Amino acid sequence: VLNNLSPYLVERGELAEAQRLLEQAIEHQSVALRSNERHPVYRLFLANHYRSLAGVFVRQGDHAKAARTAGEAPRLYPKKWEESVRAAEYLAGCVPLAEKDAALPEDRRRSQARAYGDQAVARLREAIDQGCPNIARTAKASDFDPLRSRADFQELISGMRQRKPEAVKQSP
Repeated sequence: VLNNLSPYLVERGELAEAQRLLEQAIEHQSVALRSNERHPVYRLFLANHYRSLAGVFVRQGDHAKAARTAGEAPRLYPKKWEESVRAAEYLAGCVPLAEKDAALPEDRRRSQARAYGDQAVARLREAIDQGCPNIARTAKASDFDPLRSRADFQELISGMRQRKPEAVKQSP
């Protein structure tokens, strides 16, 4: 319920309250998951709460918290490429936030933005390794615009385009 209320608060611009509710949701769902680590719904809901909170941090401009939170859902689902792609989306969103962060000196802004970009590309590589069927199509989303000028991102996408699909095994 706490998680489900947060989009309404986000829509109204009440980001601090959305953050508070999502942090409560994470706390409660973490307790539930600890009571039964194999419960698929507890795990699913907790991952969803982390994704929602990462989105709120991006909207608040808090790139450090967004980047930390972005890695939580993939930790819960280490073999799901979709979680790696989502984490990469949030990390890509952190790039322009770090570049504009007036609280950081200019050289630190650049290095932090570069680090977020590195992490985002690494998450996309991870998604490929986990079986993402078409990273080039996935990476067309506007969420990845902050990475488009990066050589490693371009190489990753072009490398996937050049990959030959594996031969489909025929049944005898």
